[in-house]
Amino acid sequence: MALRKQHIKILFYEDAADATVSVEEGDGVGSDLNRGLRVNGKADASSQADLNTQMLLAHLPMLARPGASEVFVFGLGSGISAGALGSYPAVKKIVIAENCEPVIRASKLFNPWNRDILANPRTELWREDARTVLKLRAQNYDVIVAEPSNPWTVGIGSVFSQEFYLLAANRLKPGGIMVQWFHLYEMHDGIVNLVLRTFTSVFPHVEIWDSCGGDIILLGSQQPWASRPEAFGAGFSLPAVRAEFAQLGIRSPEALFARQLASQRTAFAIAGPGPVQSDLFPVLEYAAPFAFYLGESSRLLEKFDERTRQQLLAPSDQAARLRALPPDEVQRVFSQFNSANPELYNSIRELAAGADVPSLLAPRAPRISRLRVLGTNEAALSRAASLLGGAAAQTREGIAGIGAVLAAQPPGTNILAAEWASLAATAALGLGEHRQAAQFSSAALKFNPTDQQAAFLLRILAREEPARFQK
Repeated sequence: MALRKQHIKILFYEDAADATVSVEEGDGVGSDLNRGLRVNGKADASSQADLNTQMLLAHLPMLARPGASEVFVFGLGSGISAGALGSYPAVKKIVIAENCEPVIRASKLFNPWNRDILANPRTELWREDARTVLKLRAQNYDVIVAEPSNPWTVGIGSVFSQEFYLLAANRLKPGGIMVQWFHLYEMHDGIVNLVLRTFTSVFPHVEIWDSCGGDIILLGSQQPWASRPEAFGAGFSLPAVRAEFAQLGIRSPEALFARQLASQRTAFAIAGPGPVQSDLFPVLEYAAPFAFYLGESSRLLEKFDERTRQQLLAPSDQAARLRALPPDEVQRVFSQFNSANPELYNSIRELAAGADVPSLLAPRAPRISRLRVLGTNEAALSRAASLLGGAAAQTREGIAGIGAVLAAQPPGTNILAAEWASLAATAALGLGEHRQAAQFSSAALKFNPTDQQAAFLLRILAREEPARFQK
């Protein structure tokens, strides 16, 4: 407390019936020069630490929905997300719903970062609960931005519910985009699965973006959308948009895709069958505080990151572009704001330290030390794994090599054999060899009925060829 008094200045403090709101700023000497908004003592927005998340929440759906003209923003906070929307001339109306009066007054202290958004003639501010505004006001939007507080906060579970997402979907124009913030810190895998499962139950087409350490951004729609650097080029051509991305260390659409964790091909399939968050059965309302006090972080999404472990499933053109990015450009993307995937971020740090890391996206086969469990086939499996991710002919040769070893394995539980079968299935699916991918996935589940990768691949196969694979 003594250090806080010495280095942090309180710029705003107000008690209200619904919240205590404050704005504080470090002096840049004993504390970061960061202006932060707190609601009931909890940090909810800032000019530095949360800048990447706040900016990407606005820019990603706008790039995905070129020409969007009407946008709804759930909660004002610092106003930085809403302010970023003003960078797009096509936007005619920015509807903001914020029910906490002190937050509205405090947001003016962020005018240097939010472009004085409340004074923008395109802004329409509703001093009302955002869900109520969406429900009672019959207007449809191109984009809905949801940036609530953490779900352990009282009442926040209601804006992660299936009913809320259905309401939002009904307020989107055809092809409209819903963007939702969530976090991995002080969460466990079960809750992350719950949130993803609930979101994808309404929005079947989903992308997951990695905004910084612990923060992810979900983009969802009821129709697929173009998501590649060429499609985002129009947005990047706007001077104000380019300037804001430059603040984040992102100089091109290709560099931006270094932040995409899961594409529309795979993101929907991460969460398997299970419960959803609903108004009538609000699991999240009680599970999130429990996870908060455990103090752990979910590592679930590391297994499904297309930049690392699922690189074989990434769109081939996108993977090639990312591999072609100069090392200094990759470092710039993650230098100020790190990654929600520690595995990826550690590789980037090694690259920055001068380590010989030829590609951040090299296929990640099981560790060689694991191969001994499969008998005397270590050399054969090692060679097969080294071929995956190369030219199509090489990858097919690698898959065949793994298949030959697996064919000699006795039936029964063999977790490591299941991992190799899943690896072969992943490579086959990456080549578009659906039948072979299904065969290897089924083999993996015979070796290990709880193999997450095999179940994940079968969900993708069920969408891509439903007549053949869906039961």
